Amino acid sequence: MIEPPLRITLLTQNAGGWARLCRLVSAAQAEADGAAPVVSWPTLRAYADRDLVVLLGPASEPVRALSAGCPDVAEQLLAPWRDLAGEHLRLEAVYLGRQGTGRARCG
Repeated sequence: MIEPPLRITLLTQNAGGWARLCRLVSAAQAEADGAAPVVSWPTLRAYADRDLVVLLGPASEPVRALSAGCPDVAEQLLAPWRDLAGEHLRLEAVYLGRQGTGRARCG
C-alpha cells in the first residue's frame, strides 16, 4: 500500500491568522516555480508562529510514527513542530473502527 504524501493542516484563529495563512500559501506557490507547492521549513517559521493552529493528522510523520506503535520516534519527529507552534500544536486522532492492522516496524 502506498502512503499518501505528508501533510499538515493550519487553522486560523482570527483575521491576523487568515492573513498569515494567505501569505504562507502565496510564498509556497512562489517557491514551487511551476511544481506542486510544498511549504518549506523557513516559510513555515516565517508565517506559522502566530495566530495559527498547527494540526498534525494521520498524514503527518509524527502521527504516522505514533500510529505505527513507535512513540519514541514520534517524540523525535514532534520536536521541530513543538519549537514552531508551541502551545498552538495539536495532534489529530482518528479511529476508523478497524481491527487487526497490527503494529508496524519502527525505524
